[in-house]
Amino acid sequence: MKLQTKHFFAKLLAVPCVIGIVGSAISASAATINYGDFTGATVDYINVREDANSVDDVPPLFGAPTVTGDSIDFDPVGFNAAAGGASGIDITDGNLAFDIVAKPNYAINNVRFTEAGDTTLAGFGTDATFTSATARIFVDIKEVDGAGISEINYQTSMTFSPDNGTYRLGTEGGGGPLFQTIWNGLIDIDVDQILTDNGISFTSGATLVSINLDNTLVASSQDGTTSFIAKKDADGVTITTNLPEPSSMLLALLGAAGLGMIRRR
Repeated sequence: MKLQTKHFFAKLLAVPCVIGIVGSAISASAATINYGDFTGATVDYINVREDANSVDDVPPLFGAPTVTGDSIDFDPVGFNAAAGGASGIDITDGNLAFDIVAKPNYAINNVRFTEAGDTTLAGFGTDATFTSATARIFVDIKEVDGAGISEINYQTSMTFSPDNGTYRLGTEGGGGPLFQTIWNGLIDIDVDQILTDNGISFTSGATLVSINLDNTLVASSQDGTTSFIAKKDADGVTITTNLPEPSSMLLALLGAAGLGMIRRR
């Protein structure tokens, strides 16, 4: 719930905010935006959509995605939280959902989530002035090797750095007058391991997985202070399917190096 709007802080920073939706392919129903389907190299991202769970926030927050290889990238639009003055509080809660469908002869073996942003705390105060970033990921595995299964549900949280995604004026900021930092979030989900842990045998792996990402930014302030936190406006959120294992990447590099040596002979 939003107890204080961002209008005050936007004026303070003198940064105009314009939110627009471009393209006839994007449809909005109530507070939900459906971006449609996107084709990757070995998987497709189906029914990509977002909505806002916080009061006074209207999507887009994540923004329209683009796909490169098997990575789907989002450029957040105004996904931020800001507060100023006594008992200031602002919560921005966005939800992103989609299905990952493996193409024929491929599987969904792992999924990586990354995001990034920045935060600023200003004034002289205590830990009552703070910002935080959190993300909860819900995974539903629905098909294995192209056949439907009894749905497997899995959930986890993203890990943020530095300082576990919470930035306090007293602790991290030394009491003031200014604290600024860039933050990052990361979580790797081993889909194959989830299947194994649930006693599911497979040849290739999962072929249909539903993803739901619940992302929250919080800003809190006290008398004489301001706080602001935002996702990056370029590739602020990225989801990559079938990230190569380190050993596989090493073998590929060694193979390429060997090929180069052969060619030089």
